[in-house]
Amino acid sequence: EGSMQVKGITITQKQASIGMGGLSVLVLIWLLSHIFWWTLSTSGFLTGVHCLLRDASMHKDEEDRVEMQGDLSLDEEATFLNTSAGSMA
Repeated sequence: EGSMQVKGITITQKQASIGMGGLSVLVLIWLLSHIFWWTLSTSGFLTGVHCLLRDASMHKDEEDRVEMQGDLSLDEEATFLNTSAGSMA
């Protein structure tokens, strides 16, 4: 009726299901922890290689610099902050 004997010990179907579920969880945690460390180490390695080999010389010149226009005064009375003057008390 859904049970078996192993070396004189009777194991029910419910006990076998719980045991296999626990074993599956342990194997999954072990496997995912190894995948996490592999992923972290390879991404760190590739990031380091990229930092060493990238050509950042194009960021050193200011030929493509865009001039900012407009009034940027950081006080609260700036005209672009208060579109309807006098409406705020």
